[in-house]
Amino acid sequence: MPTYRFRLDGCNVSVHAEAELPLLFALRHRLRLKGAQCATGCSACTVHIDGDPVRSCLLPISAAAGKTVTTRASRAERAA
Repeated sequence: MPTYRFRLDGCNVSVHAEAELPLLFALRHRLRLKGAQCATGCSACTVHIDGDPVRSCLLPISAAAGKTVTTRASRAERAA
């Protein structure tokens, strides 16, 4: 199983996962970020990859490798 490394909310992380695993599942189940949600038809799972908004339920973890991922929680903290 490959390892994917990326920067998450300012911290370097690595996740062992299959390439097609949705980023949302990696965030929730491998990195234990419970703020990332998935609800059909809404954007609750939106994260920013290198500044661009994407739905983490549709994006495979392999697409996040080497990138900067910012969650809603992190963006809210910075805005406060």
